[in-house]
Amino acid sequence: MRKKKADPCIPPVAPVYSKKVGDYLIIEITCVIGTTFIAEVISVEPLRLKVAEAGPYSNLKDGDFIIQERDTVTFQLDQANETNVFMEAAKASKHEIVCGLKSLGIEDGELHSVGIEQ
Repeated sequence: MRKKKADPCIPPVAPVYSKKVGDYLIIEITCVIGTTFIAEVISVEPLRLKVAEAGPYSNLKDGDFIIQERDTVTFQLDQANETNVFMEAAKASKHEIVCGLKSLGIEDGELHSVGIEQ
């Protein structure tokens, strides 16, 4: 019996990640160039995220952000498996990751670069 060849017209399976309230997504904010943020889902329908507890990044709506799907999958797997693959890759590439979430240990209400030694 022959194996069926993959149909080039069918796109590959997209990475699967969760967008439930309380889940973390890795995003870029459309008006901020070159910075990656860790955001928390605060509403599913419509999808709303927060990067900080207050201020302009506390209620982002569709169009304000772009979800980085592969990074989100890696970060969510890290959360589930208590690993640190995403942050180690960010450190290695010296890529800035910004967060201001109390749920991730930021207590002063400010945005901070996380995972990169200054």
